[in-house]
Formats: sequence, structure tokens, C-alpha cells
Amino acid sequence: MISIEKEKSDNTNEMDSLTLKLQIKHPKENRIEKFTKFPINIGYNDKDSIELQYLNPEYKKNGFTIIPGKNNAKYKSVNPFLINGVLRRKKQLVPGDRIALQQYRIIYLGYNKKKTAVKKESKGFRFEIIFVILLCFLFIFLPKKRPEQPEHSEQLEHPEQPEQLEQPEQSEQLEQLEQLEQPEQPEQPEQLEQLEQPEQLEQPEQPEQLEQPEQQEQMEENINIIPTTIKETEISLPLSLAITEQPEIEIVLPGNIPNFYKADMLFIHAHPDDETLDFGGLIAKASIAGKRIVVIIFTDGEAGQDRFPNRITGGNYPPYKLAGTELSNVRIEESKQALTILGAETYIRFGLKNHPYTAILQEQNITGIINVWGGEEYLINTLTTLIEGYKPDIIISHDGPSDAHEHFEHRAAGYITGKTIERIEHTTPDLIKAYIVSVDPMQKSFYPDAIGIDVTAPVENGLTPRYLQNLALFEYNSQIDASVIGIEVLSNFSKEYYNIVFWDMNKTLKQYPF
Repeated sequence: MISIEKEKSDNTNEMDSLTLKLQIKHPKENRIEKFTKFPINIGYNDKDSIELQYLNPEYKKNGFTIIPGKNNAKYKSVNPFLINGVLRRKKQLVPGDRIALQQYRIIYLGYNKKKTAVKKESKGFRFEIIFVILLCFLFIFLPKKRPEQPEHSEQLEHPEQPEQLEQPEQSEQLEQLEQLEQPEQPEQPEQLEQLEQPEQLEQPEQPEQLEQPEQQEQMEENINIIPTTIKETEISLPLSLAITEQPEIEIVLPGNIPNFYKADMLFIHAHPDDETLDFGGLIAKASIAGKRIVVIIFTDGEAGQDRFPNRITGGNYPPYKLAGTELSNVRIEESKQALTILGAETYIRFGLKNHPYTAILQEQNITGIINVWGGEEYLINTLTTLIEGYKPDIIISHDGPSDAHEHFEHRAAGYITGKTIERIEHTTPDLIKAYIVSVDPMQKSFYPDAIGIDVTAPVENGLTPRYLQNLALFEYNSQIDASVIGIEVLSNFSKEYYNIVFWDMNKTLKQYPF
């Protein structure tokens, strides 16, 4: 039991008894658990605070912990978990926050505080003890100090304090000496110039300091790049050549009509970096196989969280925290560089409003999001125009409303994509040959028929799709979900997973020549 002393009265103390409540939600069960002992451990093998009978034991090795905080509980984990659809290692929980653990949803419901009166101990007994101790102290120590008092007085009289009064005269003498030296002050500017000259000589070295973050980034790449089936040093094609050989990607601004061509694959997602996190391996694999790829991103990510001060500075990255238009401009450039590495040919920006989502209280209904974006009919017509113009064989998007994917803008983008394809299937049934949706590997249990596509086997010149995906993720310096946590999570999986909505190709998804 955790008890926190709050107030005191003459005879009682008021104590807060904390009871923390969690809702344990699963397709096969739904219950509320109350906790009075902390910390709360969930998802481990042998030290769980609750029983989760439907948890896959193969994944029961890295769980998370909930501990009491001042106002609300705190979540901590070694490996990141999805909280409200966003990967997090730690978070100050607020009521309603949902932590995803396979098919379980652990929902924080808050504290239940009960004040109880605790009788205070009598002050009289304490006073008697203090009085006795004081008497003993006087009896033992006072007689020994009395004969020493004259010596103390002599010691007090012994120091020649008047001599200390002469110190001001010494300070006056110093001042007089300084005044005598004042005529030499005109020579000081020359001395300052002599001191400044070495600084001017050192100024050319300052640009080297600006390069330090890039060196740190390269070190992070060497440390964090996920091991592939071959070592990166064994790649036969130099990395710089592999990237510079990619043609510059075409960017289509919001509202503009692109120069259409026959595309093989069209990828659709909500925010910059989502396309690389969810589709990056498949985009790289398809690009290496010669497929023509178009990517549509609904928003520019202006409501995201900048990593500053834990990112590089210099160039596009100023030494302060980015937000709003400044952040979206950086994220657009990051997405451009990432998609160039992956080999996409065209990057289409819808430029729709990005809503903040750092807490469950900011969650919104997808109907409201779609209305802010211009309405369902407008979005379907816009997307239909692009699909009819590019005529892609395969469309890949995020899923619509699903228990596995919880970010409301992800669900909204997936919903619009699905509705658009349904309409096209009725009007032009042979236009689209396949539609698949990405599956978060941490939520694969929601999609038992999901198909895995290997992205760690070398494809060409020793390069692997996962290696290129990692390089693309590193371009998102402003986004910790991509450049740090995303790479760490993906290292646990050798495949990207996709669920087939429909597939009318001659070859299966696994046989398709990516």
C-alpha cells in the first residue's frame, strides 16, 4: 500500500490511500483491475502483476511498468510500446491512455484516492523525553565548560583586531598605485588586439564544430543500422553511388495536377515518415526491381514533435525547437530525401491539416478529421483523379478503422483510400488489380492471414531493402519515432506484413516480382 501524508490536524493525520485502476481489454475478455501495490509489471514472464491468459508466451519477455506519480501514473519500458498508436518508452499517463500489448489494450483509468484518519501520537510523552535529555546534557557538559570560559575570553581578546582595521589603508594604497598606473591605460587596446588575434585565427575552425552533429549521426548509423544477412562493409556498390544514382524525385504541390505516367505501385499514408516506417522495405524492394512508384502523403506533419535538442543543428535544422510551418518544411525535405533513397519517382503532397496527438484527450473522430480535410466527397474525388491518371496496378495504404491501428489520422487516410477504391471498382472494375494494407508487425495477431515480405535478403549489388529503409529513416532527424525508435523496433522483424483486401494478379503476392 502506498500512502502519502497530506494534511495534519491536532489529533489526526489525513493519509491518501492510492488505488490505481486499469481496464484490461481483449476480444475475449474485458475487465477492470485495481492495484494498491506498486510497481505494476505487465507483459513479463514471471513477475507480472496481472494474468493475461491470451498473451502469446513467445513475446512475453519485454513488458512495461506502471508506477505512481504526483498526479497520475508513469509508464516506463525498455522496448517501446504503442500508446494511443504512438511508440513510446515512457509517458506521463492520463486517464484514457491505451497501451497496446498484442491484442490486449491496457487502458489507464486513473487513481482512486481515499483519505483515512490516522491517530497522531501524543506530544506529551515526546516532551518528557526531550526534557530528560536536556537535563542530562546540562548536568554532564556544563560543569566542564565553566573553567574554560576565561581561556575563551583571553582567546577572544588575543587577536589584534585593530590591525585588521588597517586593511582599508592597504586598499587605499592599492588604489593609489592603480591611479598611478592609469596613464598606461591607452596601451590596453593594443593588448586587447593582441589577445583577439589568436581568436581570429581560431575562427576558421568553427565550421568544424558544425560538422560534429553529422559525425555523431554517422556514428549513430554505424551503431543502430540493423544487421542484414551480409555486413555493410561487404556491399560491392559504394553507398554514396547507390544513393546518387537515384534520379531526383518529383514533388507535386497541394492542388496541382501532376504529369501522369503509368505507375506500377501507389503508396498512400497520413504523415511524413509513415511511408518509410510502414512501406519502406517494400518501396525499396520494388524500386530495385524497376517498378515505377508514386507516394501520396495526406499531411505535412506540422503538429509533430521536434527532437531538439537531441538532433543535429545546422543547414535546415536551427538550434531551437521547431513547430508549425517551420517543422512541416523540414519534414517535407526529410520525406523528399527519404523517398529518394527508397527509389520513389513521385511524391504528392495533399497538404491537409495535421492535428496534434500527444495525449488521449486529443484523439478525434475520423468523421471530424475528414470534414476538416474538405469532406469525404472532395477527398474521394481528388484521390480518384490521381488513381485514374497514374493507373497503378497495386495500391498500398494504411488500414481504415481497426483495433490494430489507433492514430485517428492514419484511420482517416485508410478509410478514404478504401472508399475511393470501392467507388472505382464499381465504375472501372479493371483499373486496379490489387489493394493491400500494411500491418504493424507488433499487431500482426489482428491479421492472421497477413503475408510477410522479406526485406532483409540482398536484392542487388549486396544491398538489402531493410538497409535502404534504415538509411531513409535516418533522414528524419526531427522525428524520434522514425530515426531512433522505428529503426530499433524494425530490427526485431525480417519481414514487412501486408493484408490482402483483393488481389487479381496472375502471380501471388509472394510470387510478385518486386
